[in-house]
Amino acid sequence: MPDLSLPLPFCVRMEDGQPEPAPSFDEVHKQLTGSQVSPSIAAILQSRTMGATKSSAISEGLDPENLAQAGWGVLFGAAVSDEIKAAMQPLLNWRKGQAGRYFFNFEGAKGYTPGLSARKWIARNNASFTIGDPREGVPFYLLIIADPSDIPFEFQYDLDLARAVGRLWFDQVDDFARYAESVVAQEKEQDQQKSAPRPRELGIFAPRHDHDAATQMFHDYVAMPLHQGNAHHQPVGQIAEFEHLTLLAGDATRSAFSNLLTRDGGAPALLLTGSHGLGLDVDNQQQFQKQGALVCSDWPGQGPIAADQVMTGADVPADAKVAGMIHFFFACYGAGCPDLDNFSRHLPAAPRIASKSFIAALPQALLAHPGGSALAVVGHVERAWSYSFINEFGQPSQGMFRNVVTALMQGRRVGQAMESAAAIWAIHSTRLADLQFEAQHDPDFDYDSIMPIWIARDDARNLVILGDPAVRLAL
Repeated sequence: MPDLSLPLPFCVRMEDGQPEPAPSFDEVHKQLTGSQVSPSIAAILQSRTMGATKSSAISEGLDPENLAQAGWGVLFGAAVSDEIKAAMQPLLNWRKGQAGRYFFNFEGAKGYTPGLSARKWIARNNASFTIGDPREGVPFYLLIIADPSDIPFEFQYDLDLARAVGRLWFDQVDDFARYAESVVAQEKEQDQQKSAPRPRELGIFAPRHDHDAATQMFHDYVAMPLHQGNAHHQPVGQIAEFEHLTLLAGDATRSAFSNLLTRDGGAPALLLTGSHGLGLDVDNQQQFQKQGALVCSDWPGQGPIAADQVMTGADVPADAKVAGMIHFFFACYGAGCPDLDNFSRHLPAAPRIASKSFIAALPQALLAHPGGSALAVVGHVERAWSYSFINEFGQPSQGMFRNVVTALMQGRRVGQAMESAAAIWAIHSTRLADLQFEAQHDPDFDYDSIMPIWIARDDARNLVILGDPAVRLAL
């Protein structure tokens, strides 16, 4: 049994199959117990304490499922071209019709400027950060359309504490049009009852590699209890009457994943995958195309990782039927990669892990599929850690996954369904604030207790929505 207290990343390097490095307890302890706490460690201890969940972050009396009350807005990056704005117009017009007077377009003087925090941006638009109320000028649902080098991931993380935030970015203008047109077409068909509801199906894909503690833990502590239930909970799909389509352990192969997307009935309405994400070095020319690719059970758990053992964006079949699907993608770099390592704040300077911040190619391929777009992809920017389901005391819990998946199966909008992740960040931030006070006043303070909390906090922080946060499953 692996040591549950250790931070395990869900990423293996393509070149040798070794896991991405985690911060060392010894390194952090040395920094923390030195004669003076370094600025990097001070940054670890600093926290944004936010006690509200997304359901309470919206003003009392407003329905977060009703866009005419909650509001919807788009925030364009300064570098976004007129062609991209025109490509997104079908979705903007559709949301404007739903949100009415609480539709907002943030650009120009109302848009983002470099170095501006989310809190200052909201204040500049004369609204409250802690309570989402479109009557003040900033709606609850916000779609960022920008390259992460234009509007950084950090802005999105902070904004998502008190709003329901998604991001969309592609390399080609046609992909923006494809997503916008596909989402509108799907919602119009449902509104006009011209298409049958999607089958109530939940896909669970979780490889379990020999000699690999991370995937063994996710399989045993998350995927299996969600699928089979346990002493405290019934199978996760039972309440919402969803059928499970499971590809677990050795069945979670690349070909099986491909077949799941292309089967006659279409991909499952909701897909949860828990696996390693592929990691590439900063100087590897394939990094933008393959970083975060889904490592399947074809990889034996050790040694270099071959192309036929992973699912990349380029590997998504042309005949995949993903229109209307939401994918919860638990893996390192599943949603994207920053330019600097987010988990090396104990070092004097964060190492560079990419030449620039970018969105991962696999979710882009699903969100802009020619056969119809997936509605949204939920995934991690940077590494994903076992602390997503192992608490600071080494106890397993599927709570966050169970809550998010259940909310989605009950038809809640994806931005609202993600409230559990925001609550976890808030809880860990509060705990870090407590630890900061204890460290200043207790000569026997246990500095080793800090690292699991700050990694767990930033692990929850880095879980983002790609796509419109107001989409929901058509059931």
